[in-house]
Amino acid sequence: MFCGEPWTGVLGIEVNSDVTFCPCFLKLHIGNLNEATLSQIWNAPPLVLIRQSFRDGVLPDACKGQLCPPVLGEE
Repeated sequence: MFCGEPWTGVLGIEVNSDVTFCPCFLKLHIGNLNEATLSQIWNAPPLVLIRQSFRDGVLPDACKGQLCPPVLGEE
């Protein structure tokens, strides 16, 4: 089980400066550019935990139930 997105940087930035990781599937809110730098958001605890889980070969809890290709075993 692996997804490269936590390392390649698929982020969505909303008009209110909210930043979400995996904007197509997970839509995980990880910060706001008015409150933190992009570097701080990139290293936000939820995203670090997702990276750690994939590195360990485990599907992160946040990703369970998603319909993205890695979860479905298509990638």
